[in-house]
Order: sequence, then structure tokens, then C-alpha cells
Amino acid sequence: MDQVSMTAAAAACAIIMMITSMLLYNVSRNERYLFDWMIAAILFSIYGVIAICSAYLETHRLIFPAAPNALYMAGFTAIYSGVSQLTLKRSHWKLVASVLVISYLVQLIPAVIQSVNLRLLIFYPFLIFINSLSFYTLWKHRKQEDRNSFILLMIVLFIFTLQLIIRGVVIAFGEKLEIFGSEFIQTSGTLALVCLFFMLTISFAFVSFWKKEAHLRALAITD
Repeated sequence: MDQVSMTAAAAACAIIMMITSMLLYNVSRNERYLFDWMIAAILFSIYGVIAICSAYLETHRLIFPAAPNALYMAGFTAIYSGVSQLTLKRSHWKLVASVLVISYLVQLIPAVIQSVNLRLLIFYPFLIFINSLSFYTLWKHRKQEDRNSFILLMIVLFIFTLQLIIRGVVIAFGEKLEIFGSEFIQTSGTLALVCLFFMLTISFAFVSFWKKEAHLRALAITD
């Protein structure tokens, strides 16, 4: 499967995650973290659609790659916001908005526009940081009563962050990249993204269903 096909698969998984998140939030509006994750899924979906369109259509530099990359960064920040809402009852929408705007503006700098490697070297540290922060927040609350609901999410974030670190090291040592090239490092990254979106969809649903089941079990014991 070529790079464009895998990007399309990632976009499809993101759209499925968006639809699933919307359905979950629609039936559990009291679970505010689902709203954060729904926004994350929407950002990832738009990212995927723009990336696919850019593979077939000529796009202005104000749109590609600045817009999808900014949406990508903001998507992971929104996941952290949902994790924070889940564990601390506090979202971080100002942070999400700031990441979206700042990451977009940085990519309008001529030197950044012209170099894929430079964009990756600039933004990889943030991606590693924000995903590590999501994992650490969940890990710090691993002893609370509803910890079983987010164990899967914690594992998924850990594995994805680990592969980000490994790929970051490879990139830092000078692996040449192209937007839609055939290099292993970018192909493996897109494959990791497909797996991530798929597993995040399952993880979000698992958190919601586990909490609902726990609530019903508590009501049954009380009655």
C-alpha cells in the first residue's frame, strides 16, 4: 500500500472515530470528556481530508501543509484536554486554540514551509510532550476507583508515544523525507496513525461503556 492510500486509510479511521465520538457524546452528554475527544476526532478528520485532497489537487501554502499539521497538533492537545477532564474535571480549550493558531503561524515561515525535516524536528518534541502528558495524567490517577476504564487508553498512548520517540530519533539522525515519498520512516508513521485512530475509537467507547456499567452496578447495589 502506497503512502497516499495509507493516508486515505488514516482519514477514514479518523472519520469513523469522529462519528463514534459524536454518538457516544449524544447518549452521554454528562460525560464532558467525550466532548473534548469528539473535538479531537473532528480535528483529525479535517486533517485527513485536507491531506488527501492535497495529494490530488494543487493547494496554496496557506492550506497545505500548514493547516493539516496545525489540526494534527491541536487534535492531540484536545485528547489531553479530554484526559484532563476525565481525571481532573478540567478541560484546556485555551491551550487547544493556542496550539492550533501558533503551530499554523510557525508553518508560514519560509524555511519551515520548504523543509519537511525541519517541520518534523520542530513539532515532534511537542507531540511527544503532549502525548506523554496525557499518559502521565492517566498514570498519576491509576489508583482511583474508575482506573479500569482508562487502562486501554493509557496503553495506547504509551505505545504511540514510544514509536514517536523512536521515529524522532531516526529523523534527528538525518533520514530524508518527502511529502508523499516511499521512505520507511514516513510510511511507518502513517501506519501507526491508522492504528492509533482505530485504537482510540475503541478506547473512547470503552471508557464510556465502563463508566455507564459501573454507574448501573452502583444503582443496583443501592436498590
